[in-house]
Amino acid sequence: MAQPPVRNRSSLSPVSRKLEMVSDEELEEAVCVVVGQSYGIARAQATAPAAKLLGYNRTTDAIWNRFDNVVSGLLSEGRLEEDGGHLVLATPSEIPAEN
Repeated sequence: MAQPPVRNRSSLSPVSRKLEMVSDEELEEAVCVVVGQSYGIARAQATAPAAKLLGYNRTTDAIWNRFDNVVSGLLSEGRLEEDGGHLVLATPSEIPAEN
């Protein structure tokens, strides 16, 4: 799968809505959607709208921690960059090629 879908889980049962059931790839995509739509957003402000895309209206400590790890991974992979204190999408030419 080239790009995972970002699925809203708000109508699912509580058991199926657990954050542990969501793949890192889908969380990454939600963050990238939020960053792309905002043309740059402060790191601390990216979690709530990304979680909302997935159907989580409240951002618990577990959600904050998981998304912070995802953002750190996106930064280290080069898919996101920090520019003036804001997260921005890396330009395609700057994203490292996969081997």
